[in-house]
Amino acid sequence: MDRKKELLMEYKQRKREMGVFLFECAEGGRYIGRADDPKGAINKNVFQLKMGSHPNKRLQKEWSDRGGAAFSVRVLDSLEYDEETKAECAEELAMLFDDWIQKMKDAEVV
Repeated sequence: MDRKKELLMEYKQRKREMGVFLFECAEGGRYIGRADDPKGAINKNVFQLKMGSHPNKRLQKEWSDRGGAAFSVRVLDSLEYDEETKAECAEELAMLFDDWIQKMKDAEVV
């Protein structure tokens, strides 16, 4: 098998991480989100913020006023897909997200 096919097969068979992520401004708010691919979701959100087109207007205003350097962005918690179905994993992710919402009462959902 050639290397390209091998890499494609590995990519399709990989078990992605899913989880909860946070955008936190040193001088402002906290914004929490969840995704099947939190690193990809962070990249998407950062891109939208840089372009000035993020759907969360408060986060966008804070980003525009203070700049990206004022924010720390990180994955708070993650789960790995096991042998479960995607629906079962989604339920676990929803419960994990609810736990983080309770811990960070002042955080706004992205």
